[in-house]
Amino acid sequence: MMFNGAAEKMFRCPAAEALGQPVARFIPQRFHAAHVGHIHKFADTGVTNRTMGPKNVLVGGARRWSGISD
Repeated sequence: MMFNGAAEKMFRCPAAEALGQPVARFIPQRFHAAHVGHIHKFADTGVTNRTMGPKNVLVGGARRWSGISD
């Protein structure tokens, strides 16, 4: 929906390329399986215990995602 200049720098991806892409494109590969599991759980139950963590935790795809450091 929105991809600003800061996101372009953080993910090294122009907004024109990012818009319309699934959020999984920006999740480090090692977290993909867990992400898919969370999506399926939410689809099945409508409940999630996943959060993005404290505000402004997302610092950059491979370096730090939702409080999980490389």
